[in-house]
Amino acid sequence: MRDLDPGASPLHFFGAEVRRAREAAGMTLADLGTLVPCDASTVSRVESGLLSPTGRFAAVCDETFPHMDGWFTRFCTDSRTWAVAHPPWFRDWIEIEQRATVIRSWQPLLVPGLL
Repeated sequence: MRDLDPGASPLHFFGAEVRRAREAAGMTLADLGTLVPCDASTVSRVESGLLSPTGRFAAVCDETFPHMDGWFTRFCTDSRTWAVAHPPWFRDWIEIEQRATVIRSWQPLLVPGLL
């Protein structure tokens, strides 16, 4: 079982909540997979934060764990807007690069390209 850091990403947080709810209900990976339907390894990858959940997966989690009051679908929908291709510290550089007319590189220890 892979340790999760719920603060690492929305996928990790979602996976940690699925695992917590599944274990509290006394279900196995295969039990939840049967309801989705998918195999136990897919449920495991979602719980580990390695695979993004589908809308169907979130809906089944909401049906299976009614005490969460629709949290899985809400979080899955909302977190889609959080997922970006670049880390927060790099976002300023995207705008700078888009405005750039020339990009120069100086690397005294490396000769890029073919000689």
